[in-house]
Amino acid sequence: MTLKAIPVLGEPYLGDEPAPVRVLKVTWGVSSGSPDVTYTSDTDGAAIDSLVTLNSTNIDILDIGWFVEEAFTASAAATLGTSSDPDSFGVAGDVGSTTVDTFIQWMSGLAGLTTDLPAALPASVQGYRPAAAEDSVAGTGGAVTLAAGKMAVYVKYIKHA
Repeated sequence: MTLKAIPVLGEPYLGDEPAPVRVLKVTWGVSSGSPDVTYTSDTDGAAIDSLVTLNSTNIDILDIGWFVEEAFTASAAATLGTSSDPDSFGVAGDVGSTTVDTFIQWMSGLAGLTTDLPAALPASVQGYRPAAAEDSVAGTGGAVTLAAGKMAVYVKYIKHA
């Protein structure tokens, strides 16, 4: 009988220690829903809400997930990305913020299933390392003032030395 070894093939591993995968949850939406980050009303589509500040370039984002808890105003076109590329993790057609979700949508699970994913997706699915400590996971709602809506955003990441 062969004993199993840890780490298994493909497990994040740093030096002599496995790197634990962590998941951070943040909620984003209109103020009436008491989210962690309140949506910035916007009429020209230029407002970007910083959801998670990436305080270190020593992290790799492995995946981004979202779960719409309360449907956003019908004309909303929410996207998820970084502060420098607001739809790099999820374009409006995939985030689908005007419909309540029944399960968490993971960016990596959309690969190959849709044609409107951002061009950065293949690199993002393999892991995203922030270029600068000031970068952030961000969201935009489109050129609209929202009356309703709340979503949970999940950031799956590992931290390394």
